Formats: sequence, structure tokens, C-alpha cells
Amino acid sequence: MVYIRIVLVEPRYAGNIGSIARIMKNFGFNDLILIKPPVINLESKKMAMHASDILENAKIYDSINDVIDNSDYVIGTTSVVGGRSNVRRLYITPKDLKTILKYKKDIVSILFGREDNGLSNEELKLCDAVLNIPSSSDYLALNLAQSVGIILYELYTSEKNVINKKYFPDRNDLIYFEEHLLRLLYRINFPKTDKEKTVLMIKRILATAGVGSREIKHIRGILSAIEKKIDEKEE
Repeated sequence: MVYIRIVLVEPRYAGNIGSIARIMKNFGFNDLILIKPPVINLESKKMAMHASDILENAKIYDSINDVIDNSDYVIGTTSVVGGRSNVRRLYITPKDLKTILKYKKDIVSILFGREDNGLSNEELKLCDAVLNIPSSSDYLALNLAQSVGIILYELYTSEKNVINKKYFPDRNDLIYFEEHLLRLLYRINFPKTDKEKTVLMIKRILATAGVGSREIKHIRGILSAIEKKIDEKEE
């Protein structure tokens, strides 16, 4: 079963935290994590209304890594996509997320960035997938609480039917694939500056395409066969 956690990375305004707690309550989610938040004050509690229990039980961490280490699948959100950055070029939408999570299990953390500048590229690199809410080019950035609300609405209204989760990759599947591919790129002297970008791009393609554990293993089998041929030539 999927367990969703909402993670706010360095939120600036206490009122926003309260508003998000209320939205979470509206859609039946209750696990809120705060990374370096402001003090939870009276404004937070007023905005939370009857969701004060979510505020009181919110977990506070000093580092984004603490959250990622305790997650099975991590999704970072961004209002800016495309451009020259491989990190932001491949992304999913809330509707895509609804489909992907049908085949996930255990702890899924959805990260929301700072109100003024969101999540950094370095933080997004730590995520298994990047999510963008399509919006008008006239004004791309949504209010933080609105973003959380749109995503949770999509998840709340998703169908509950789950299809054979065991065939779909968990976080370790993708980590092992990433290490395997990077090792192979070093062996074939792939351009040094492009190695990590290439691995990230392919990992994003696989994650957003919803490939399963079985498919990941087949791809790693191909990588192993290539390594074997390299070994034969080096003998």
C-alpha cells in the first residue's frame, strides 16, 4: 500500500503551513514533514482550522537527505520545466503521478520547495521523478498551498485498483540501475562531463515511463552482456 508524505522544504510563511495542513485534511492525508520551517505560531493554527492535529504531529528535519533516506520513492515539484537542464526537462504531471502510484508501494514523499524559488537543481537530482503542474505561460508559479491542493485532489480521486505491484521498480531498482550504467559509461570512456547527465536522463525516462522491476532487470542484463564483451576484448 502506498503511504504519501507531504514534505515542505524550508517554507517561509507559517500561514502557508497551516493552509497546507487544512488541505491535507480535506483530502484525507495526514503525514506532514517540515524541513527548517519557521515557528508554528497562532497564524498557522488559524489557517489550519480543524487540521491542528496535522500541525501538532508534523515531523521536523534539518536536511532533505533525512527524508530521502527514509523514502521508497521521491517526487520533487517544480514550476519551471524544459530549458537546458536535464533535471527539469523530463517531468510528469499530477495525472501521470496518479497512474504511476498505482504501481508503487510503501513510503512515497512529495517534495515542495520554497515559496520564492522552489527546489534547486541539486535537490531535484535527488528525486526519482520531477512533477510539474501545467499552468499559463503568463504566470507559471502557483501558490504553495494551491500546488499541494491540486496534487492531493488528483490522488484523492484516483481509482483504488492496484495491479501486481511486485512487478514495478522500487527505489533500489533504480539506484542499482544508475550505478550499473555509470560503471559501464566509465569503462567505455564516455565523455566525462556527460556521464552523470546521461545517467540522470535515462533514469528519468524509465521512472516516468512506469517501467517495472522485470524491465529494469532486462536492461541491466543488456548492460552486463556489454560488459562481458568488453572483458573478452581486454583479455
